[in-house]
Amino acid sequence: MLRYDHFRSRTQRHQVTDRSRRLRNGVLTLEMILTLPILLVVGLAIVQFSMMLMGSQAVSAAAHAGVRAAALPGSSNASVVEAVHRALESRSFQNDVNVLILVNDKTELAKPLITAITGDKVSVTVSVNATKVAPNALRLIGISVTDTELHQTFIMRKE
Repeated sequence: MLRYDHFRSRTQRHQVTDRSRRLRNGVLTLEMILTLPILLVVGLAIVQFSMMLMGSQAVSAAAHAGVRAAALPGSSNASVVEAVHRALESRSFQNDVNVLILVNDKTELAKPLITAITGDKVSVTVSVNATKVAPNALRLIGISVTDTELHQTFIMRKE
């Protein structure tokens, strides 16, 4: 059985394959142009979300270290802040955190930590702006973390 291509000359067959190859290359280029921006945005979102998650875990660990230090007898606000900074030692946002210490839901002005007695409720809240933790990479497409705070609170009883 003879095919239609059999009756074409060799140069005609090459012209057809060259034309179809060029069309295929054009379609592949168009597909890449359409999908590359989507893949880049998804990649940036994954990186930003991962950095935010790691930062959130670090803030949580720092708050836990701070409340543990606050629950110990004879602890002061300076020792709690030092414990928080030690927990964030390797983080780039170590100096950008805010530490709030409450004793029985009162600030230091009302009830200093040094005067707390055994059984008092001590809470430590550590917070940091999200832009200090991860780059604001998705702001170009309208998703911004500029006004977002990562914060964690731990509560313990004074020993």
